[in-house]
Amino acid sequence: MARLLKFTWIESLTVGVGMCGRAGMAFILAAIGLSMGVIDNTIFTVLIATTFLLNLLTSGGLKACSVTLEKNKRETSSTTVNGSG
Repeated sequence: MARLLKFTWIESLTVGVGMCGRAGMAFILAAIGLSMGVIDNTIFTVLIATTFLLNLLTSGGLKACSVTLEKNKRETSSTTVNGSG
């Protein structure tokens, strides 16, 4: 969706990584699925573990995206200042 809105690749990646931090909703949906019998204990465990790991990795991923965005911003600014852009 971010690419359709003309975001750059790194901006789109940042949006995607930021969405990984939505663990609370995933926990609730997994619990509802388990209680309704839609998923079994094995799938529930995999969903919870995966969600937990993604939630832990989100902050590092956002930091990496932030560094890349800042680097791209500086490169664009220096190109414009030097008259090349």
